[in-house]
Amino acid sequence: MIRPRRICDRARIRELRRGLGMTQTEFAAALRCNLASVSRWELGYAQPTESRLQDIAGVLGVDADELRTTASPPPVISNTNGLMARLRLAESHLDAASGILRGITQETP
Repeated sequence: MIRPRRICDRARIRELRRGLGMTQTEFAAALRCNLASVSRWELGYAQPTESRLQDIAGVLGVDADELRTTASPPPVISNTNGLMARLRLAESHLDAASGILRGITQETP
């Protein structure tokens, strides 16, 4: 599943909502949106639009900038050479273990 580019800090939204003692259902009602949208924002499966982010900030009593993420998304694969080296090492360990097991089973009467 491809997740959308993050513009808001989902954990911060959940933290502030819970700090106000609001359930997701109450939060959705205050925003005049459905519960599934709130759930998807907090789980990171969807991102609110910029105008919706303004609405969320208003309900939570904070500035919208406080809800925006400052971290860049992690790279998909940043070190393929390192990953391939680890894969080759694991493969060689498996080959060695297989050889040992073959030797043990051949020695057993």
